[in-house]
Amino acid sequence: SENGDQRIIFPLVSGEAGAVANAASSASEGNWSVRRVSQLTLEGIKLGLYLAMAAIGLSLIFGTTGLVNFAHAELITFGALMAFFFNFYGLAGVFGFLSALPPPFGGGVNFVFATVLSVIFGGLFGYVLNRAIFRTARNRGVSLLAQMVMTIGLSIFIRYIFLYVFGGRFRTYGDYSAQRANQFWGMELTTRDAIAMVISVIILVGVGVGLTRTRTGRAMRAVSDNKDLAESSGIDVEKVIGQVWIFGGALAALAGTFFGFDQVKWDIGTRILLLVFAAVTLGGLGTAFGALVGAIIVGIAINWSTLIIDSELKNLTALVVLILALLLRPQGILGKKQRIG
Repeated sequence: SENGDQRIIFPLVSGEAGAVANAASSASEGNWSVRRVSQLTLEGIKLGLYLAMAAIGLSLIFGTTGLVNFAHAELITFGALMAFFFNFYGLAGVFGFLSALPPPFGGGVNFVFATVLSVIFGGLFGYVLNRAIFRTARNRGVSLLAQMVMTIGLSIFIRYIFLYVFGGRFRTYGDYSAQRANQFWGMELTTRDAIAMVISVIILVGVGVGLTRTRTGRAMRAVSDNKDLAESSGIDVEKVIGQVWIFGGALAALAGTFFGFDQVKWDIGTRILLLVFAAVTLGGLGTAFGALVGAIIVGIAINWSTLIIDSELKNLTALVVLILALLLRPQGILGKKQRIG
């Protein structure tokens, strides 16, 4: 393998083959069987948890700056790519001159450690984007519309840098790339995904506690609700915005790492950006808890849609949800005058 020998942690099977087998098994039992609906619900919750981590950062960036950030997709991709490089090459995967040093500098590290490094670098990437580009744009009075157009161009620019460095072929992590699913209550879930879901829940609960109980979290909510009032109350708005970009970059990187379980590609973030926007819009732009609720609903809706449409078309469900949300409740589920996140 081009990636080198893979470290086998659990009994492995092909992830794609397993998914096809599961789909065929479910189809043979009937589309609307209890087992199939339960399995799709579980898959929807898993997707929703992963989406929520990406959506919360995007929502908070919008809430604190008013910016619709299309480059958020590249923060997601960045997390998956960093996890891959650290897993196989260590820091030398990013900085080649370190290749002569021992791990984690010159050699690959365990995927768990690679994920931690990916999250740290994701937060740093978010900080650099804000500091170098968007803070300068705000200070110069660049309009939000112009900044949004900037994010589109920046997204394309970064994406093709990823393509140049990473290549167009998909890769897999050295650890946990595919596993045999565990059976429970008529449903199937790999150990890898179960652990990732638990981590996601812990992270999201931590985010909720942090936003409501910590000084930094309350400052983020205050800036999101009313920037001028927050500034007049003595809150350093630019500092809070910088923290939001770090926070959003780290969460997006973790989400990208989890989305890369099946395959890591240079455009993985772009492929799910529509789902993230649908989650944020449905939950309520600018509210973190709304993004969580919207992500879970979108995740379940996408998977349930395969009961009546071809699975290849399931992501179109996110577009339908987005359109309906804008038509029926443009402020979102939790986009009320008194936000809770």
